[in-house]
Amino acid sequence: MYTVIFICTGNTCRSPMAEALLKSRLKTDGIKGVKADSCGLQPNEGDSVSPLAVKTLEKYGVKNFKHKAKALTRALYDKADLLICMTEGHKRLITGTAGGAEIVTVAALTGGGDVDDPWGGSEEAYFRTAQYLEYACADIARYITDKMKQRPKRVKKTGKEVKNK
Repeated sequence: MYTVIFICTGNTCRSPMAEALLKSRLKTDGIKGVKADSCGLQPNEGDSVSPLAVKTLEKYGVKNFKHKAKALTRALYDKADLLICMTEGHKRLITGTAGGAEIVTVAALTGGGDVDDPWGGSEEAYFRTAQYLEYACADIARYITDKMKQRPKRVKKTGKEVKNK
């Protein structure tokens, strides 16, 4: 399983929307073996996703999205293959910590800019953020697919080579 974790500040707007949109993209594209999650660097643990984020996701066909804010922990970090930060500032805060996950920004994967935080903003602000994230998820899905192809084969205890899942 290839694990991708989206990182933002509070884990109630940007990163959960990115998580939901990537899951939708992976399903649409028939890409299996990827787990998408999201965390925050300063969340109020247990907070629900912003109602405007949920409403916006529904416009993209994501229904009944449920998520509770959680912090990026060492355990989550260690399980991740790829950490995707919403801003360069988020990346700077976690780069240099021990762990094997690749750390990138949405901007680096898309050639665009940082993902604007719609928190406290209008429905239009959420929609603009979701538009960018939905666009980004196409690039992210391709990037993940390429990374999965590059992973070394695993070997079972029997000595037989098996495919990565």
